[in-house]
Amino acid sequence: MRIAYLTNRYPSPSHTFIRREIRALEALGHEVIRFSHRAADRNLVDEEDREEVSRTRVLLSSPIALAFSVLQQFARYPKGTCQALVLCLQMASRADQRWVAHLAYFAQACRLVRWMGKTDCQHVHVHFGTNPADVAFLANILSGISFSVTCHGPHEFDPNLSLNLDLKLQNARFIITISEKGQADLIARFPTLRQRILLISCGLNSFWLEETPADGGALVSNLPPSEVPLLLCVARLSPQKDLGTLIQAAGILNQKTQNFRIIIAGEGSERQYLENEITTRRLGHCVELVGWQDQSQVKQYLKRAQALVLSSIDEGLPVAIMEAFATDTPVIATDVGGVSELVQPGQTGWLVPPKNPVALAQAMEDCLNTPAEIRISLASHARQLVRKHDIHLSAQHLQDAFAKHAHTL
Repeated sequence: MRIAYLTNRYPSPSHTFIRREIRALEALGHEVIRFSHRAADRNLVDEEDREEVSRTRVLLSSPIALAFSVLQQFARYPKGTCQALVLCLQMASRADQRWVAHLAYFAQACRLVRWMGKTDCQHVHVHFGTNPADVAFLANILSGISFSVTCHGPHEFDPNLSLNLDLKLQNARFIITISEKGQADLIARFPTLRQRILLISCGLNSFWLEETPADGGALVSNLPPSEVPLLLCVARLSPQKDLGTLIQAAGILNQKTQNFRIIIAGEGSERQYLENEITTRRLGHCVELVGWQDQSQVKQYLKRAQALVLSSIDEGLPVAIMEAFATDTPVIATDVGGVSELVQPGQTGWLVPPKNPVALAQAMEDCLNTPAEIRISLASHARQLVRKHDIHLSAQHLQDAFAKHAHTL
């Protein structure tokens, strides 16, 4: 099969799960054409992400090319293109009235149609039901190109955000959700689409899953005797991840013990805010922002960590948790989205309410004080659970979905 993939920004350190999915499909013999709204992040730390840059076509790379694509579409199919433009403006009116943004989606759809025509590809799969789905839907109206969507949630499912999700999903060949919670939420909101809402989770590749676990888990044996116990957070520095709550929790924990260290691996719009919080709370000795790390570096940090910590207010089914489990590392996380499908209290880690620094600090303290034999049990359960999240199994399910629902491929 020849399939196009479209997302908002690709490649990106926070979208390694998309790269794994694409490459797993290619390993099955399919051709995957990459499209992205925007150019890749400038400072890609992972070699495999850097390899993806040259393979990806960027829709917003040239205003002149965008304008040419629009003019060409009007010249070839004036009636249909006018209808698509009117629909685009109606979508803006129903949503947030961001007229310029929606006109940009229309222009990108015209360029996507042009490029897909050159590659003789008739189906595009998008990750996220936000603006990539707008572009794919408009491309469908413009040319009949079929599309499908992976929704990560839960913000995509929020009716108050006015994302025109009903229009997009009703016209999609099929819809994938990555968690049981997401699937249940979408079916509850769109019961008539039940048969087209599929559950296919993201997953890990052999880099994570083929390693032999250490006796007793990384929690017990890998820390040098002189090293301070480590808690690791791997996340974008964005409001969704609510790292301010993690820093507040670190401040609370610091009042009880100074025998810990928190490393936050990631980049994003909130770096300056978080640096200021660390300085204001005088936590520079125990909280460190280290920027994005490549997969090998993340794995090494996880092997040294007592736990992975996530303080998010919005999650689908975090791949960072799967990566922690694959290295025998339990997780402390907020109970949002599909997190509880991975983090099971007493089995694989600790669950806490979102936006509750006191509860998060208590969970971190409990983790640091947990006896070795219990940590070994947590590590064992975590590794067993993550085995079912193999990206090659997910790719086989995706292959079946494309073959069944996107029959024009």
